[in-house]
Amino acid sequence: MIADQHRNEFIGNEAHANTNLLHDGDHSLAAFDDAALAGQSIVTAAESMGLGAVFLGSILNDAQQVIDLLHLPKLTFPVFGIAVGYPNEKPDLKPRLPLKSVHFENCYQEPDKDTLDAYDQTIQTYYAQRSSNNRTETFRHHIIHDMQVSPKKRSEILSVLNRQGFFLKN
Repeated sequence: MIADQHRNEFIGNEAHANTNLLHDGDHSLAAFDDAALAGQSIVTAAESMGLGAVFLGSILNDAQQVIDLLHLPKLTFPVFGIAVGYPNEKPDLKPRLPLKSVHFENCYQEPDKDTLDAYDQTIQTYYAQRSSNNRTETFRHHIIHDMQVSPKKRSEILSVLNRQGFFLKN
């Protein structure tokens, strides 16, 4: 899925309109929101037809390479990929954080240690019981690992976004 403000810039330029706002945070985030919503719609449609679908955030491991490979113009950015196909097995659904950890009313709720402890155990059991790709990590282990060992290219994402014309103005 591609965040795309290039099309809007093209339309604005055709009309001799000022397109400077396309580089601000509001319009940049809107392009990413649109990509995410479109991606979720694709997954929902695929699953309704008996297909499997997986979001591929790994394309951000080298966003510039993806931009070059796809010949993406300024004001576009690869947000994620989606693999769609017929699954050869029906894997168990990965347990998600309890609703009280992600849904709040009126204000943000700080994470609850007991809930995270229980979810760590749930995830550890899930990974250990999978028929393939067994792992021994917990939810928190995965989060900490990603913070410490994220691919070097991921640290360049903001620079790549700026080169593509996103988030240049407040």
